[in-house]
Amino acid sequence: MKIASQPIDRAPSGPLAAMVAVHAAGDLEPAFSALARLAAGVCQAPLASIVITGCGESWFSSTSQLPAPAIPRQDPFLQYTCTASGLFEVSDTALDERFSNADCVTGTPAIRSYVGCALRATCGDVIGALAVYGTAARVLMPDQRASLLLLAEFAVAQTELRARLAENTLLGDALTAHSPAPSPPALADAALAAALIESAPVAI
Repeated sequence: MKIASQPIDRAPSGPLAAMVAVHAAGDLEPAFSALARLAAGVCQAPLASIVITGCGESWFSSTSQLPAPAIPRQDPFLQYTCTASGLFEVSDTALDERFSNADCVTGTPAIRSYVGCALRATCGDVIGALAVYGTAARVLMPDQRASLLLLAEFAVAQTELRARLAENTLLGDALTAHSPAPSPPALADAALAAALIESAPVAI
């Protein structure tokens, strides 16, 4: 479910820009919603989200037992997650001066724990983050951390695959738009060839 947006410092270009266009159209939403549900289940967290950054905005694809309006619009953890080399984990936000006064900690949904992983593309660019939030202070088990890293890798693979497909589609559309229309004889030849193929006997 697409539920929030926020500004970012820069927008990706090339394949990542094509990916953003696909995501904006909702093409990635089913896959990311499923990944968010899986992350929440594996980590036994009430809230999980995937954020994809690009073109001046970020989209959250999330699942939660909490109501959608409770999900923070200005995620204070995102900048730390995107610059971390591995998992970024806060076991108790109330005791961490970086987050203890954040709206999502002091108010609804009262986030007390956080674990996030940057989504790093093959080219090295950070294209988003996968995160789980808790309403009680806690740390993840080693197998939960490992699973979250694997899910982040899968999210990147899905994103890059859709980016390539989108870019190929855009390239094909551009080539089609600039190709000359076939002449009437060419159309007739194509129709004749199709008729011959259709009427040919099938080998068994």
